[in-house]
Amino acid sequence: MELQVVIPPNSIVALPPIQTLEREKEKENPLWSALSSLSLNTVSSSQASQAQTSAASTVTNTYIECIACHDNSIVIGTTDGQLLSFSVSVLLERDANNQSNVVIKATQSAKRVAGTGRKPVDALVALCAENKLLVLADTSLMFHSLRSLAPISAQSPAFKGIMAICADSSLDPPFNFCIAKKRVLQVYSVIDNSVTPSKELLLSNALVHLKKSRETILAADSQTYKLIHEISGKVTPLFPYDRTIMRPIICPVGSSEFLLAFATAQMVGLGMFVNSSGDAVRGTLEWPSLPKSIVFQFPNIIALLRNNTLHVHNLFNQEHVATILIPQEYIEPRSLFVSSFPLRLGVETQQDIVASVFLGCRDSVLMLTMKGIDEQILELIDGKQVSKGMQLAELAVQWGQTDNTKKEVFDSLYERAGFTYFRDLAFDDAGKCFRKGEVSPMVVLDAFGKRLVDMSCDDGEETGFHGWEVLKSEFEFALREQDSNADEETVSARILELKAKARDAVTAYILYARSKEYALHCLEEMDNYLLAVYEESGAPELHTFLSVSNHVNVSWTEQFLKRKTRHFALVLLYKSTGQLEKMMEIALKFLTQEYTDPEFIAEAIIADLVSAFDAAYNDGLLGILIERLVKVDPMLAVQALIETRYTDWRIESVLAFFQVLHEKDRTAPIRAYLEQLRQAGRDNAECSELLLGIYFDDLEQVYTLEDARDTRNSYLRVPPPRLSFLDFLATRNDALSRLRLEISRLIESSGFGTDRLAPFLKHDALSFEQAHVHAGNGQFQDALRGWVYACGDYGSAEQFCVDEVSEVEPGLGKRCFEYLLGLYLRPDREQSRMHEFSRQALLLLNKYPDQFNVSTVLERLPDRWSLNAVAPFLSRHVRDIVHESRTKRIAKGLTLGANLRTQFDLARVLGSMEPVAVTIGSSCFVCGRQMHAGSAIARVPLGNSKEGSDGVGSHTVCHVACMEK
Repeated sequence: MELQVVIPPNSIVALPPIQTLEREKEKENPLWSALSSLSLNTVSSSQASQAQTSAASTVTNTYIECIACHDNSIVIGTTDGQLLSFSVSVLLERDANNQSNVVIKATQSAKRVAGTGRKPVDALVALCAENKLLVLADTSLMFHSLRSLAPISAQSPAFKGIMAICADSSLDPPFNFCIAKKRVLQVYSVIDNSVTPSKELLLSNALVHLKKSRETILAADSQTYKLIHEISGKVTPLFPYDRTIMRPIICPVGSSEFLLAFATAQMVGLGMFVNSSGDAVRGTLEWPSLPKSIVFQFPNIIALLRNNTLHVHNLFNQEHVATILIPQEYIEPRSLFVSSFPLRLGVETQQDIVASVFLGCRDSVLMLTMKGIDEQILELIDGKQVSKGMQLAELAVQWGQTDNTKKEVFDSLYERAGFTYFRDLAFDDAGKCFRKGEVSPMVVLDAFGKRLVDMSCDDGEETGFHGWEVLKSEFEFALREQDSNADEETVSARILELKAKARDAVTAYILYARSKEYALHCLEEMDNYLLAVYEESGAPELHTFLSVSNHVNVSWTEQFLKRKTRHFALVLLYKSTGQLEKMMEIALKFLTQEYTDPEFIAEAIIADLVSAFDAAYNDGLLGILIERLVKVDPMLAVQALIETRYTDWRIESVLAFFQVLHEKDRTAPIRAYLEQLRQAGRDNAECSELLLGIYFDDLEQVYTLEDARDTRNSYLRVPPPRLSFLDFLATRNDALSRLRLEISRLIESSGFGTDRLAPFLKHDALSFEQAHVHAGNGQFQDALRGWVYACGDYGSAEQFCVDEVSEVEPGLGKRCFEYLLGLYLRPDREQSRMHEFSRQALLLLNKYPDQFNVSTVLERLPDRWSLNAVAPFLSRHVRDIVHESRTKRIAKGLTLGANLRTQFDLARVLGSMEPVAVTIGSSCFVCGRQMHAGSAIARVPLGNSKEGSDGVGSHTVCHVACMEK
């Protein structure tokens, strides 16, 4: 930040003695034609001659009073009423040593005198969009052309008696300006080529100074700062000030704040910030002395002090930034001016110089230049002060100091910051910047990603990976800066660590960007990079990535994985891209051990293939797969046959697949297929019969008489109550027991009749199975006999009887129970099990007493049994008989009582009725025919009779047959 001379001393020349001035004519403009009071007051010849003599002997001092600027021009208002316009340019001049120097030159381009004569020009306001200049002089407001300074004539009420003027610091349309008269504040708006009064407020005190921003006006009267709301007209007193020691100083800050200056008793200057509600905000500024003038130039507050220095403070942290000494040759610095329309120079130097803060001295103008806000931000970022640079960028966007949108500004800055961090080895910070700036993943991949990971498909291919040497040298340079004494081995190890960290940082950002809209255009490149990263990281990550949805380039990925010999990854690639034949070929090579990979799970891959073939309704490829699997791994072929859901293979077709195998090798896969088919609930009678035949063939091979006896004896040695024989078989591990268990379950679920099972049930070892077959065919006597005598499975026998009780056929359950009891009590039963049978008979009687007739049981019980043995059974029946007898007596008594009650009610009703006399010749009131001695007569209430019937009293009579009518 520095001061540069724009208008050097002695460039402002005093006006000559008053003389007649020729006014330039300007075409009438409809915007200003309504303001007739703003016409220039020319001085007549007679007035000029009278004043010429008195002024001739006096030297008029001309000082700069106010400044306004537009484009590359500065307009100056002087103390003697002059309006001077200077065109400013920047030139490159060479000195004696042929060195180029930037020289600022100001050339006067226009000169006018305000319509108030030699009165000082108090304020200038440039309306660039309208090419108009507001001039306040001698309490009058006038309009001039901004470029030629020619006055604009108009016809309107006079703008006279104005004590202060201010324009809206906001550049948003409509353009507003305020004028303060004695105890009156008026607001005007420029809308659609017309000046319109929008508000007039009456005040208690006259205003001497005011500033405006949007709807808020910060003003000062002779004693107090006050806040005025334009819309509501509300006036809020803020802080008093001492007019005897200072004039009020108000500086608009942005669009919603103001800075007010005060002086302490020690004449120390204080600055307080207030918002549009009048509340104090931010911290307090302090100056060594009371400022003469204050302006705001983002992001700084610049104050002109009485010791001819400029003090610069940061708005946001109130820190003192700089002190600029004004050279002594510039006499009497008077005021700072800030223009809403900055001065733009530098076309010839190919370098933009933007200035909006000017220092008006008595006879010269200096401009305060600083680096552009964008250049300041970039210097901070490149200087590794990224947080400060981004903070300044954030504030610049918030305060409208950039032509770009916030996103555009921040994206470019975060990209640059990320690159700076990355080259400084701060990879995590670089990733954060990439995220915040939504940096294109392609930029990151081209700059770093492709240099960190080998993405070539051919050993001789030139790829970005060879750029690793460039990154490596940068990493090494950064490490050497950190530790210049590190040995080569340490540096090499650190470089490898940095490479891994850098790759992780880039990968993390790519993963983050994959789901973002701004990265949709480069999904393929991102996923190609991720695949290469995961390939280096290891098989699990690579396989996981290929197993989910991705956007890799299939052709490139196929070549890349082949080069890396990632065959299982190729399987996953073909699976995700629907290349089923290629997937099948590689999977079969894994099965033949041509390829190996610990991650390859044959069952899962085969299931995926079958599912894919099913989804595509591709029976041809499925058949090829099974044919080849049979030769390689028959059990996997069985899995493939079972996994299919949409292909209905007939059993003949399935058997045909296994015909290529040796006879002794084909039984196991066929059996496995039939069993899994049955478990899945997809078998039929043909499959069940075939499976049963396989089971019995196996039974022939493992069956021995000793094993059968051992199984039966082991079961009988378990004391009752024991498990069912089927559950007992499930607890044994010998081959015979396992086969019998499967045979029994298959027989029970298949529902085969005796005729179909007869060839299979010839073994003595299958007594339990035979009993199940008899039970299924309704041959309950044979079934019960088999369970009781052959197997000793009393639980299954009793459960069968219980199930039959609930069947539709009545009495079958009781017959089953009675037959079972008879089996227990038969005199020709096994002598070794007589005690066991007797115990089961007692348990049966006592557990199901309702299923037996007492007299029948007593007849069949052995004479040697005591009554105590059957006491529970008998007592239960006696209780039932007593209960039934008592229930009958109670029901009979209740019925008799109800009958007597009914008779009593009938007698009471009949007794309450008057007799009805039926005489010879009486007629039925329904049909009208006469009654006779054999007629069945009914008595009915009189209310139901027809008019004219022969009823007597309150009732009448009719035929019984006529009552329904």
